[in-house]
Amino acid sequence: MATESDNNNNTSSNDNNNNHNNNDNNNNQTRISSRLSSEIQQDEKFNKKDETTLEHAIRNKIRNYFLKQIQKETSQVIAFQRFFQVDPIKGPQNKFYHYLFLFGATLGNEGMFASFLPFLFWHGDPNLARYSCLIWCIVYSIGQYLKEYFQLPRPNIVTTLENIYETEYGLPSTHAMGSFALSTTCCGFLLYFYEMTNFVKFILFFILIFWIVICCASRLYLGVHSPLDIYFGFILSIFLTIITHLWISPFMDIILLMDNLMVPIGMNLFLIGFLFFYKTSMKFHKVNTWRSSYGDTARIIGSYNGIFCGMWTLLHFFNPKYRNEMITGNFYKKFYLYNDFNSYLFIVITTIIGIIEILLAKEITKKFLLYLYKNYYLLENQKEKTDKELMTTRYDVEIPILFCSYSMIGFNATCVLPYLFGSIY
Repeated sequence: MATESDNNNNTSSNDNNNNHNNNDNNNNQTRISSRLSSEIQQDEKFNKKDETTLEHAIRNKIRNYFLKQIQKETSQVIAFQRFFQVDPIKGPQNKFYHYLFLFGATLGNEGMFASFLPFLFWHGDPNLARYSCLIWCIVYSIGQYLKEYFQLPRPNIVTTLENIYETEYGLPSTHAMGSFALSTTCCGFLLYFYEMTNFVKFILFFILIFWIVICCASRLYLGVHSPLDIYFGFILSIFLTIITHLWISPFMDIILLMDNLMVPIGMNLFLIGFLFFYKTSMKFHKVNTWRSSYGDTARIIGSYNGIFCGMWTLLHFFNPKYRNEMITGNFYKKFYLYNDFNSYLFIVITTIIGIIEILLAKEITKKFLLYLYKNYYLLENQKEKTDKELMTTRYDVEIPILFCSYSMIGFNATCVLPYLFGSIY
């Protein structure tokens, strides 16, 4: 009897602990949503008083319309979660659904791009890699800019299952934008330039649909976007992808082939100028709060800066053969070259080495710049702050460091490592 009583006490104690943990998580998520909502309300009050320009007035009318729609769609997000067995108290109840949608979310996260895009340069088709990186940069940077411009909240619900982007606004969903842009670019390129059987075409079409659907659906399941965020991002991505394919990509190819040192210098200045322009979107913020979206944009812009400079350096100094192929348009089809065990083993080894190298290059650059900041830029009372505190409180520290460190990733991925591997171009 004593044993049964002890077991009952232990069970009730565990249940109380689980309920306490769930309540803590729910309270934390509610606090995050409430904080962001209160900041938005304060911004609204200031914006109403400051509608002194036509831009302000038009922007606020569009924003207010979107805001009403997002608030109406909160029930739809909750219903979607309930359908896939997300309990408001206990959280996810079906592991298969949970991990499936977590996988869908990773298709739009930094880790995926940091591994997939370099892999295309090292062992995929360099032309596909070039197009993909350009579209990725344009789609994500414009998406992040519009988030700050409109300041629209994410769904204010208790069951938010992802807190990575808790300080960012909602509309548009950059996951939806990126999933459409990259999947259609990759699948469309392969279908156009490569001969393949109907079965392989079917597989590519299935991957295209799966990539888009699972990535977009994950945003609803995790409770971080409303349907309007996804629709708007999807439509905007279609427009940007078409514009990039028809005009921007051919123009960038012409610039890339120019044999002039001012080309990479000019690209650096242009992208740095965009980061300064991005900050103008924050002029609508009257609440002085750090947000991760500016840093995310610096990562994207810095990555493409390194990618462009790396490709230009490799083309003009190390391998003019690929430059001639770009001029004539007679590209060899790289994916057809891998047909034996040694080739696949080479791919695995060099991919692992490459990812480790670019991550080390990023961390070394970041640590070195933080050392310079602490010794030659910051005041004495600011030097005692930790690296994390500096990177999450001061844009004048965070943005230059992220821009430079991710430029190193792009340059190493497109110039240094391909030259060492001898595997592309």
